[in-house]
Amino acid sequence: MSFARLLAAAATAAVLASGLVTSSGSNPKTAATDALTEPRAGKNLKLVRLVDTRGHRVGSAAFARVNGDLAVTVRVDQNIAPGFHGLHVHANNNPDNGSGCNLDANAPFAAVDGHYASSGQPHGRHDGDLPSLLVGEDGAGYLSTRTQPGLKLSDLSGLAIIVHSGADNFNNVPVGGGPAEYTANGQAAVEASANTGNAGSRVACGVIG
Repeated sequence: MSFARLLAAAATAAVLASGLVTSSGSNPKTAATDALTEPRAGKNLKLVRLVDTRGHRVGSAAFARVNGDLAVTVRVDQNIAPGFHGLHVHANNNPDNGSGCNLDANAPFAAVDGHYASSGQPHGRHDGDLPSLLVGEDGAGYLSTRTQPGLKLSDLSGLAIIVHSGADNFNNVPVGGGPAEYTANGQAAVEASANTGNAGSRVACGVIG
């Protein structure tokens, strides 16, 4: 089964479970496809449109409550370079920086602020940290995983999901003088790993409704 058909089937199940599709004659497959391209919210499901720094759609994300866990599925299909890409839920909580997926050319998506995290959480254990998204040479990427334990669907309202330009090192770079350790080339590199996994710039964004 292709990724597209697999994702459509998963979305259909999630949409049916959320009550967004009823028995009134709606086509579940059509509804699922539409849901993956437009933001929607439901009791058990949140669907998010991902856009690039020009405001063009590049994919979608779905968050669903499944057997007590919070599952997340991310799919991109254009305008994202091949390779691993850091993926995080961002707090979008500082009005001084604006809000949402701003398209400021000097600082795209800066308005969604830093990673969603409880006080004192280091990067790699942030509430909003997710595994990296792998995009293939064909420009398509797909990830199905779960969020950090304890995160609820209701916690996500108003937050944002960000795809970064580079891979996330999850703050797991052993810096030191030992034979299996690395020598940092500067404090900025150490801080980038500690804050964001040094995952680079923000290349795609979606606000979670």
